[in-house]
Amino acid sequence: MRAPVITRPGRPKPRSHVDPELAEIAAFVAEGGAPGPAVWGHARRCFLDAVAGGLLALNRPACFKQLGGPPAPASGAGRAARVLGTTHLIDLEKASHDTSLVVRWLDVDDGWLTVEQGHAADAIGAILPAADLASRRRAAAGEPGVPMRALLLAIVDAHEIQRALCRNDFDRTEVHHLVLTRISATALSAHLLGATEEQVLNAVTHAWADGQGTFAQRPELDSATRMAQAAGDAASRASRAILRALRGEEVPALVRAAPRWGLYDVLCQSGRFRLERHPATWAIEHVVPKLGVSAEYQALTAAECAAALGPEVRARLAEVERVEVFTHEPAIRHLSRPGPLGSPAERRRSLEYVVASALLRGEPGPGSYDDAAAADPRLEPLRARVRIAEDRRLTAEHFDPSRRALGNALRVVFAGGGATRRVGQDYPLGHVSRALEGEPELERRFRGALRSRYPSPAAEAIWERLAVPADFESLEIHRFMDLLAR
Repeated sequence: MRAPVITRPGRPKPRSHVDPELAEIAAFVAEGGAPGPAVWGHARRCFLDAVAGGLLALNRPACFKQLGGPPAPASGAGRAARVLGTTHLIDLEKASHDTSLVVRWLDVDDGWLTVEQGHAADAIGAILPAADLASRRRAAAGEPGVPMRALLLAIVDAHEIQRALCRNDFDRTEVHHLVLTRISATALSAHLLGATEEQVLNAVTHAWADGQGTFAQRPELDSATRMAQAAGDAASRASRAILRALRGEEVPALVRAAPRWGLYDVLCQSGRFRLERHPATWAIEHVVPKLGVSAEYQALTAAECAAALGPEVRARLAEVERVEVFTHEPAIRHLSRPGPLGSPAERRRSLEYVVASALLRGEPGPGSYDDAAAADPRLEPLRARVRIAEDRRLTAEHFDPSRRALGNALRVVFAGGGATRRVGQDYPLGHVSRALEGEPELERRFRGALRSRYPSPAAEAIWERLAVPADFESLEIHRFMDLLAR
């Protein structure tokens, strides 16, 4: 029998009528952890990065209108949670949906270098409203609210649960990676709301039993709206599963391992999901924020390489014969889109577009995929000259658990002979191996997000409240949410 993967030592064996992997997850959450000083810093940076993306998204009318009109009041005492960056105090399910939607909207939140390409920070959009609700309940009872430090620990553990599940290549079975968001958010949100270990297990079981989304929105409906709504849906379903567990609703047994109708037989052709083995803080230490570049993960280093070659190429743009991109297999499978691109989200998920844009204008930002940017008459002729090929070394290093690289390399060949040097990069800015490079960029992004949403004096006052880690960690969560309300 295999040893527990994410459960900390000394736990009893799980009951026979439950899925052992789910019991491990519940035990892991119930035990809590004691991360070292560096881990708290990683969690704080991860959280602020997600908040920055959400605040920037709220400035987009297309995003804000997804939240609907004036919010209905929370239905029942003690159920009100705030939507990030707004004055909306609403039911937990809706608050989870809306917060996850805004965090996911611009597709700038952090992600993984592993078999499954998920967005770990999507879970923050679900966990944050639950933590806010728990803090408000305590404050209403005359007790101290939940400190931000408790939220940071939940973020560490949510990342670790997703990392453990990421060993499974869900997209090959057409299961969308937002299942990782739903499961991790369910477990940690339930814990923050005071659930027992048994209730956490029941909530996670409900979350699995409610069915999983597929990649259907990606091939034909690849839009920011649809992807953000999918994240919101995963978060609201997580909240619903928690409420069912806390009400004591009946829980199905063996939702994963049951013969014929369990998830293993239905979705995995009788293969079992595996939980990848790592120390309990590995995930938060290796998560990669999208710093400096707005693109899909497999394209981040390609954009950096293209931007580095940009000045040389722009000087000889009329002579470009082809742009050679050497990449790893998942990048080709997910991002090679040489045909027509009809939306900003489709452009973001086209490696050809990302490379051409970066050659012309430098590292792409969120606005690089808008219709106005795509109308640049130089862009489409250059995109048509992009040729993508697999580099087997880069593929092997991408799937190697000890590397988890996201390598890309570029070379531009000119008509009549001659070419640029080949420029390569294995890890994007923000990776643990480039942490010192990424720190200033992360602060710049967060402070810029504050200035985009609040008057300058207010933005600086908010930053002063959050800049000192000790002060940030002791701040009550509902006060943090009220600080950003607008």
